[in-house]
Amino acid sequence: MLVACGWSTALIVGTAFVGAASVVVSGWLVSGVEEANGSRQTAVERSSMGDYFGGVSAVFSGLALILLVITLLLQQRELRMQRHELSLQREELTASATSCAGAPRRTYVPCMCS
Repeated sequence: MLVACGWSTALIVGTAFVGAASVVVSGWLVSGVEEANGSRQTAVERSSMGDYFGGVSAVFSGLALILLVITLLLQQRELRMQRHELSLQREELTASATSCAGAPRRTYVPCMCS
């Protein structure tokens, strides 16, 4: 019980530490961006340009998802064809083994001549 209590305490303290660090770093980054842009109006103008690229990014993300689905479907078809080929190969191997079962076996004798 003492070990479980120690882990839960460490989890709570770690979560609180990460949350506090995120708030501090976010504030530091926002203040740095405002200083680099010069004024809030400039930041708003640049923000609208970033929103435009966000929309373009959404289009490319959708396209990537569609291409991923197409790739998975093609791969599924190729695997189905490969399974079919393997079953045909297995049938041929079985037929070959059956036909060779009745044939007399030959033994290999190495040549000792030099």
